[in-house]
Amino acid sequence: IFPDIENFRNLYLSDPSNFYLIGRVISVSFGIGTVWILYYLGKKLYNQKVGLMAALFLSASFIHSMHSQFVRPDIPATFFTIMTILCCLKILETKERRYYICAGVFTGLAIATKFTCGILLLLIFASHMAANKDVLFSKDKKFAESSFIYVLPVIIGALLIIGCIAVSVINVSFFTGKYIF
Repeated sequence: IFPDIENFRNLYLSDPSNFYLIGRVISVSFGIGTVWILYYLGKKLYNQKVGLMAALFLSASFIHSMHSQFVRPDIPATFFTIMTILCCLKILETKERRYYICAGVFTGLAIATKFTCGILLLLIFASHMAANKDVLFSKDKKFAESSFIYVLPVIIGALLIIGCIAVSVINVSFFTGKYIF
């Protein structure tokens, strides 16, 4: 589409409206996804009526609607946070490794979107502790081994995603000529 980076940069600097439109569409998509995931979470934890009420309240929330229109990090961070919570519930139910990995990926994306989401790492660890409460107080080394096997990939995945996104932010600031530091 573009022969080199300089042409891409010139297009952005001459008319950034297309880029703003793309950002707004992505933000609205995260907002809609957050409402849908919240419905699913409410339905899963309680019943369909609770899921509908939660989705209705979130979709009618002024702050959520306003931030979904604009390119702000709050809505993607909320989406990734709710996805992490959903994965942690799956960890409690099944103890499958894939949910640990998904929780780590979504936590990494949430932290990369907004650093205050770092507390989600504690949620993953608490989910692991609650899912393995039967071996928590045993003298067997099974709990320590399972913690190492499951929680370490989560932390590594989260840190890798944070690093990759940090590098891409630095590259974007190089493109635009606007540095964030």
